[in-house]
Amino acid sequence: MMRLFINLIANSIAYGKKDGHILLCVSCSDTEITASVSDDGIGISPDKLDKIWKRFYQADPARSSGKNGAGLGLPMVKWIVEAHGGTVSVSSKLQEGSCFSIRFPKNE
Repeated sequence: MMRLFINLIANSIAYGKKDGHILLCVSCSDTEITASVSDDGIGISPDKLDKIWKRFYQADPARSSGKNGAGLGLPMVKWIVEAHGGTVSVSSKLQEGSCFSIRFPKNE
């Protein structure tokens, strides 16, 4: 779980704007645990949203504030979430930011 949040927060920093914001929310209900990591950074183009979960894919590495990744962070996030029975999704708008949402069923 630590790796999941480290990857999402690191992406928010790398693709964020100067003096931008990152919001981390975690909540629990009777049936599920939810979390989200949101930023007000550069966002992801709608035509690239489905590709970000593929290994080695980078939406636009030239726009990452000088941080070079290998394109493995988000596929790892997806793998971790699914290995724990959860789902992950993303919403994003160019120049407005991204929000990664995670849901886990609560086991009793």
